[in-house]
Amino acid sequence: ARRSSTHHLVCQSADRGFPAKLGPCDVIVTDPPYFDFIAYSDLSLLYRAWLWPDADDGSLGGRPIYPIGDDPVSDFAARLGRAFAKAAGALKPGGTLTFTFHSTNPDAWRALSGALLKAKLWVTAVFPVWTDARAAAHAHPGNCEWDVVFTCRPAGAGEPPGLDATLEQWCERLGEDGPADNDVINLTLGLDAA
Repeated sequence: ARRSSTHHLVCQSADRGFPAKLGPCDVIVTDPPYFDFIAYSDLSLLYRAWLWPDADDGSLGGRPIYPIGDDPVSDFAARLGRAFAKAAGALKPGGTLTFTFHSTNPDAWRALSGALLKAKLWVTAVFPVWTDARAAAHAHPGNCEWDVVFTCRPAGAGEPPGLDATLEQWCERLGEDGPADNDVINLTLGLDAA
């Protein structure tokens, strides 16, 4: 059955509060930085000029969330945690925050775990998704082709939900075209973080 719904695409810095005019959300889907200094904000400058020519201060402006300082893991976790908390604060009761993440760097996953704790989010579902499809820009040996999808909800009373996913189950279901090499490391770290 179909029902009427509304959806919004909001492109802005994670440091800014969620637009109150949209009201509470059922689902927020986001793509946080991966801890590895990919300058997506710089890559998007051309699009900002076309999409927001009348913006007073640049709708996507803000300080990028990079692992910097004397304790880069804690700095990244704190800043990403604040962004996640702002998004989670805009959810309706029972709403979800969903995002993808990948890395073979254990520090990246520690930072993500720290961000989820700071934002008081529980991971309620986790699964792999093939994202880069051996695309030319991502097809270098050692690059991750699989992301881990996290579905989170604001922490509630009682114990956090249990996750029963295992790497072995994922690999069995995905078959011979499933993850290998660095993606096995990536997915293992992702499950541990979840």
